[in-house]
Amino acid sequence: MSRLITYLLYRSRPFVPVTITAACALLLLRIVEIFFVTFQHPDITVSIRHLAEILLYDVVFIFFSFALFTPIYFLIEKYSAAAAQRLHIGYIAFQILLAFLLSKYFSVTLVPLSSDVYGYSWNDISETIAASGGIDAGAVAAGLFVVLFLAAIPYIARSVPTPRFVLSLYYAASLLSIPAFFVAEPDLSGFGSVSDYNLALNKSRYFLERSTGYFLQKVFGGSEYSAREYPFLHAADTSDVLGPFFFRSEKMPNIVFVIVEGLGSDFVSGGMYGGFTPYFDSLARHGLYWKNFLSTTGRTFGVLPSLLGSLPYGEKGFMEMGPDMPDHLTLVSLLKENGYHTSFFYSGNANFDLQDLFLEYQHLDRLVDQQQFTAAYAKSEESENGFSWGYADRDLFRRSFEVADEEQKYPRLDLYLTLSTHEPFIPPGKEHYLDLFYERLSALRAPEETMERIRNNSAIFSSLLYADDALRFFFETYKRRSEYANTMFIITGDHRLIPIPQSTTLDRFRVPLLIVSPLVRQPEEFLSVSFHSDVVPSLIAFLEKNYSLTFPKDVHWIGAGLDTAREFRNIHSRALMRNKNELIDFVDKEYFLADGRLYTIAHGLSLEPVVNDSVRNVLTMKLDRFKQINRYVCENNKLYPMAGKRRVRWEPLNYDSIYASLNLKELNTDQQFNRARTLAFNGQFVEARAICVSLLSRSPNYHDVRTLLGRTYAWDHQYDRAKEIFLEVIRRSPQYPDAFVGIAQVEFWSSEPEKGLASVNKALDIQPENLDARLLKAKILRSMEKRAEALDEVNAILAADPSFEEAEELYKALREPAQ
Repeated sequence: MSRLITYLLYRSRPFVPVTITAACALLLLRIVEIFFVTFQHPDITVSIRHLAEILLYDVVFIFFSFALFTPIYFLIEKYSAAAAQRLHIGYIAFQILLAFLLSKYFSVTLVPLSSDVYGYSWNDISETIAASGGIDAGAVAAGLFVVLFLAAIPYIARSVPTPRFVLSLYYAASLLSIPAFFVAEPDLSGFGSVSDYNLALNKSRYFLERSTGYFLQKVFGGSEYSAREYPFLHAADTSDVLGPFFFRSEKMPNIVFVIVEGLGSDFVSGGMYGGFTPYFDSLARHGLYWKNFLSTTGRTFGVLPSLLGSLPYGEKGFMEMGPDMPDHLTLVSLLKENGYHTSFFYSGNANFDLQDLFLEYQHLDRLVDQQQFTAAYAKSEESENGFSWGYADRDLFRRSFEVADEEQKYPRLDLYLTLSTHEPFIPPGKEHYLDLFYERLSALRAPEETMERIRNNSAIFSSLLYADDALRFFFETYKRRSEYANTMFIITGDHRLIPIPQSTTLDRFRVPLLIVSPLVRQPEEFLSVSFHSDVVPSLIAFLEKNYSLTFPKDVHWIGAGLDTAREFRNIHSRALMRNKNELIDFVDKEYFLADGRLYTIAHGLSLEPVVNDSVRNVLTMKLDRFKQINRYVCENNKLYPMAGKRRVRWEPLNYDSIYASLNLKELNTDQQFNRARTLAFNGQFVEARAICVSLLSRSPNYHDVRTLLGRTYAWDHQYDRAKEIFLEVIRRSPQYPDAFVGIAQVEFWSSEPEKGLASVNKALDIQPENLDARLLKAKILRSMEKRAEALDEVNAILAADPSFEEAEELYKALREPAQ
């Protein structure tokens, strides 16, 4: 033993000084994080005692992490000292860069990054980073400093004294850190709010622990479930709890869902930050209002599956399964079968979180996202790094009325998902809403701590005022429409706004639910607890009972229906997915389990910590049981038996093996599209189609891809198939000019120049500056012996682009004497 100690001490002089230097750097980085976050968010407080505790927890984690690395270092050092030292520096680089990036993330969101990062595509991550302000100059400078520091560590370490007692002290601390690691962790009950607690957490430890749990569950979790083939399948509960609150109309009612981004219960009347949604608050006094309502996920990825389908979560969220989503029912598909026209309105990119793919599964009639906004609309103001999520809420509502007037189809199911209360929080007319913010702030009567928190987040509360004003515009406009008298409006939030500190873990899920309609008999307020996943069972029962609609006798709902008790109570049990990959919260009547901690749920959804191992173990078993069933049904398509009616892909050919042979996994979506274009231009149509079909299986409204697919058939002289695809693009996006150009080409090549001319004119009506369309028009006119008109088109092209070679060639041909 003494020989081993002597050996370690002898060999430690290059290792220990570098490690101690790195540990000091990590602690310094932690102090900077605490200072920066508390400076940006003065409402987050850190006492001297808490600061000492935080640094103690960090020291334990840092020494523990290096204690794990120590035997690896000496094992390699025995054979190659240089290799061991390089690995050591690499390990330190990983630790410091990880801590830096996680601190940067936390400073923006006030939520420590977890395994949910594995649930997002790179495109989703890049959009979220851009919306949060992107990688600014300060972040780049800090990152460069970290890199330079890493390079300088060996030189700095030379100045660290390493007498024998320092080396011995280091190893003693490392050994003590191993048992201490399992007990030295912040206790939530010791902090004033969840945000204070989150600041105390070591972000690297949190992220690595959650990531380890995620991958262990992925490898060893298993998906076998033998009790029942379809464990969620059960007879539909036809109890009509909503009917007594409504007048019955002669016609089937229109149903409108308005899902307001970030509208948590904290921000409406009676909430901690209430006072900035005056119109919503006035609506709540005229409808059916659930004050103690909960979303089932902590981010937007879960609201559509839960609210419309009472669906389980899969591994990363139901929609994230993409083409592998198990067969299922939703309100959209069921109402469509009963004669409803179904629409979804969203002013951003509907492929975010694969929303469009989920709705594609339901055979939605009309999807309107940012691609379907006309030139009459301008995107929301960009953030400093040039990013905009899409169009503002008022424009979303205006565009939806235009679409409804074009369609004139009833009864309708219309779904809205808003965006203006999302980062970067820049509403239209921001100066006006900032003035309105200060006006309302002066009238508030709240504790000074709350007032200070509101003042420090003026952009967010100004955006809330704008979103509330847009909601006012929506209803005031709707009231002038003939269908208003026969319409039910269901308003809720997808989750609580994340950047504002939350008091409890459950606050993340607290959102209002409001049903307003001229058909409501009288206003009612319910204090009982219900969830997003309870809406569709009750709505289906209401429509079946009162309007004789036909629905399946067996369903897969995980919800049990809305509770309409006036007094506070919770009769439900429900697992909640806080982030993608994080199914760690469970509500069971009066208890709430979060991160293994047990709470009782008091009036108003406040939480009280409780120590009751028997109850905690029961809830843990229930959560584990749900996880097992959730995984089984989603991985084995055992959610709902479709009796041979499984959805058929619109593209009949199976290109999976061809796509696999192209080895494109390392390319992102746009890079794959560019590869498909190159293959198509080279005449490799089958390979190009394989890529297009794969891309469309995850992004069905990527119209450039679908148009390219149509062109591969046109170039391959399969004109009927090409035209079918172009028409599908137009059905999805009536203002997409390239699809009309594609049809015009097919008609021109099929010796139908008159039809081709009509189609290309439609493209030019939408996009007059489209020079390729003008060139095609000139060619069609020439084939129709309208040389003068063709020459006018060519002259217009060359005036806009004198270097357009193909137009120059056509000009010369048109100038030649007719044969």
